[in-house]
Amino acid sequence: MKYVAIFAVSLALAGCAGKPVNEMSYSERQALAGQLVKRCMEQGVKLKTPEMEACTKQEALREVTIRNKADVDRRSAVVCNSFGTTVVCN
Repeated sequence: MKYVAIFAVSLALAGCAGKPVNEMSYSERQALAGQLVKRCMEQGVKLKTPEMEACTKQEALREVTIRNKADVDRRSAVVCNSFGTTVVCN
């Protein structure tokens, strides 16, 4: 649970392609936090160590950055201009 709390704090500080973390439900965030801990463990980091805390914080920031960039890219992909009563989008 400590790592879920660390993940939540990282998300609050930071604000795939999947949905942005700030739009995820609590259960989706918990599942993502579990995935982040798993990533760290796959790198050889042991549970309940300062290294795990640092790793999960870094992975959380990385995940939020990737998802936020994907969201910005998705939103900025369409540009619309109006000419009188006509709207042209590309």
